Amino acid sequence: MMKAIPQSLKPAFTKTLTKTTQPRKISVGLDVFGNAIPDVKSALVEDTGKALRIVKRQDMVVKPSRKRSRKQSAATSTALVPVTPTLLGLGHLVPWWTQQASNQKQAKTSEPVTATNTKPVDHPDGISERLEYAFKRLHQEFNEREQHIEDKMRELRAEHQNILATQPKTRAWILPVAVVGASAMGYMMYVMTSMQGSMTAMSGNINTMNGHIGTMANDTQAMSQNTQYMSQNMQTMNQSMYYMNNNVAYMSGNVAQMNQQVGSMAQSVRPMGEAASTVSPFMKMFKSFMPF
Repeated sequence: MMKAIPQSLKPAFTKTLTKTTQPRKISVGLDVFGNAIPDVKSALVEDTGKALRIVKRQDMVVKPSRKRSRKQSAATSTALVPVTPTLLGLGHLVPWWTQQASNQKQAKTSEPVTATNTKPVDHPDGISERLEYAFKRLHQEFNEREQHIEDKMRELRAEHQNILATQPKTRAWILPVAVVGASAMGYMMYVMTSMQGSMTAMSGNINTMNGHIGTMANDTQAMSQNTQYMSQNMQTMNQSMYYMNNNVAYMSGNVAQMNQQVGSMAQSVRPMGEAASTVSPFMKMFKSFMPF
């Protein structure tokens, strides 16, 4: 008969979990590119002058994180669960009759986000400021066009719902209207994709031009340094020319003094030549080629 294991020697198999709280719902603001931004209508980016505008509201349910077991180690985390499928405007692709209830609830609870920073930017003087100004104008135009397209789609959906409410039995024209709506949606997606590609290309051109401007600044600095060195060399050459002029003047004085001495010597030797010419006829020949 086996003996019972004492209670103090039994291993503790109690299950421990991490610190948990109750699930809570939060509202996350999204810009036109689907990036989460602070929970304000307009957020300024530091040192850029750009303003981010919330165009969509995404309701998220934050669940408490539990300690994963060995069997669920390869499973993905489900901490964030979206409540409404309106991320990046993909809710427009879902048929309207599946979103009618959710749209009515959102119209009661949520408020439309309007652009608060539509004031035109003053035209600056520098090259970099002009490029930044052009980028701001393009971003503002993109936001306005997207808002206009959303308003048009909302009006079309409202008219469609009103027509269906007044004539519930005549639904033979649903297919043409759906085709027209799909065509409009495809054209809108094409326009948005084209504008996004243009903005990406423009940002690349701005970066390239900034690199060229930096290179030009370096070349200008090198030219200024070379000009400074040339000015220093010219100053040194001027000093050398000044010293050479002084030396030439001094040498000119010495040459004049030597000329005076030679003249005085010629005058002193002349009587001696005349006296010697009377002594010998050879002196006449000597006098003929002598300068005195």
